[in-house]
Amino acid sequence: IKPHDIIRLEASGSYTTFYLVNNVKHMASRNLKQCESMLHWPYFFRSHPSHIINLEKVNKMVMKDGLFVQMCDDSMPEMSRKNKELFLEKLKSI
Repeated sequence: IKPHDIIRLEASGSYTTFYLVNNVKHMASRNLKQCESMLHWPYFFRSHPSHIINLEKVNKMVMKDGLFVQMCDDSMPEMSRKNKELFLEKLKSI
C-alpha cells in the first residue's frame, strides 16, 4: 500500500482497516499502534484512539454532536477534543 493512497486507518480490536482511494479497503491483523509505527510519512495524524487520518485527504472539520473530520471519501472519523489544536497546527503546515 502506498502512503499517498491511504485516506485513513480505523482500529477494530486487534485489527486495523485501511481505507484507500477508489473505495478500496484492506484489513490488517495488526492493531492501530503497530500500524502507526510503520507510517513514517509526516502527513498522518492520530485524531482519536481508534483513528489515524491522512492530513492531505482532509476536506473539513465538523462539529455536530462531537468533533469529526470529513475526509475526501466523505467518511467522518472522530477527532478527540484534546487533539484539536495540534490537528489545526499540523493542517496549517501542509
